[in-house]
Amino acid sequence: MRRSVWFVLVGIFTAFLVRRADAAPPSDAEMQAKAAREAGLKPGDVLGKDNWELAKDLLPPEILRHYKDGEYVSKIVDWPLGSYRWSPQFKAASEANADRYTVSAEGTVVEKSTGTQPPFIYGLPFPRIDPKDGNAGIKALWNFEYQYFNEGNSHNLTLLSWVNPGHIDREAVQDVYFLYYDGQEAGYRLPNQA
Repeated sequence: MRRSVWFVLVGIFTAFLVRRADAAPPSDAEMQAKAAREAGLKPGDVLGKDNWELAKDLLPPEILRHYKDGEYVSKIVDWPLGSYRWSPQFKAASEANADRYTVSAEGTVVEKSTGTQPPFIYGLPFPRIDPKDGNAGIKALWNFEYQYFNEGNSHNLTLLSWVNPGHIDREAVQDVYFLYYDGQEAGYRLPNQA
């Protein structure tokens, strides 16, 4: 039975798209989309065991193996620039963050000027990412996290299944609240008390 795990879809999504605040020089998303086209992948294609080689430069080997073995199958979708609209406040905050942050050796977001972790970030911490930057991937992931934080708190009731190639090992129902103390506009921020 063919199946895809949500994190693989996020990986595929990230490989083809790194959101940006607004028009700028070619973004990571444009560079990744170009690489995908050059590799032969296009919207509407289905990545699987028959064409897994096309993604060899886009996915890590441990993920690519699942496509090669026929365990993962994912439809390639197009996400045209401009499809996602930021609020004016989020967009302005993202632009104000340009060249303000970097990542530490451990991969955390730090202020360029001090090398310390900021108490709070609003907007994308890295609105423009150079595809040649050795930290481009981690910066793209931080941008993903901060755009997610910006979407607000949530209450989630989820069935979590532990699976292996042959069957479900176990399941648990999770009742979870997500409260974000970072990445929220001033009017929605919760006090962060110890």
